[in-house]
Amino acid sequence: MTRTGDAAVQWALGEAKDQSRDWYRQCKMFTRLAFAVPSDGTPSAGAAWDRAKFKHPTSDPNNIPAAVPVFWEMESVADHVAVAMGSGLVISTDWPVSHDVGTVGISTLSSAWHGRLLGWTEDIDGVRVWTPPAPEPPDPNRVQKARHEVHAAIARLDRAIEAGRGQDVKDMRNSLRRALRTGPKK
Repeated sequence: MTRTGDAAVQWALGEAKDQSRDWYRQCKMFTRLAFAVPSDGTPSAGAAWDRAKFKHPTSDPNNIPAAVPVFWEMESVADHVAVAMGSGLVISTDWPVSHDVGTVGISTLSSAWHGRLLGWTEDIDGVRVWTPPAPEPPDPNRVQKARHEVHAAIARLDRAIEAGRGQDVKDMRNSLRRALRTGPKK
């Protein structure tokens, strides 16, 4: 079963704390195992980026959510992939030194390894590991609330008119009343 969200991040952090193996140049395997995804035979991080179906190219580390694969184009043929923690951080193999696993800022890794951030994906090795959150449903009472707000504004304008604030206020009040009767212009 695929491991997603915080469980994937916690698995990766557990490896950073107490490594189960030597992760030297095994970034794709590490990321794939963080999400408990079986190998599809893709040979490298670069190939995994190329084959991903749900890519989100970005150069801004802060636009990357937690618990997704993050990809770089590197000078090496294999490129690089790591597990996003959110807030511009990843858990990466070969950081801070070869054979280790550690947390690092995406910009720091890019600079230190002369890599170019490609972006992030919702899938790795053909398995979706992240799904966008569902949009907030519209408020069924939004029209009623808007009408209430307009009526309250008209009441404030009426009080201003009674206080002798002039014709401009009357014109605004009448415009609001017409808008209530006719609805929004398209």
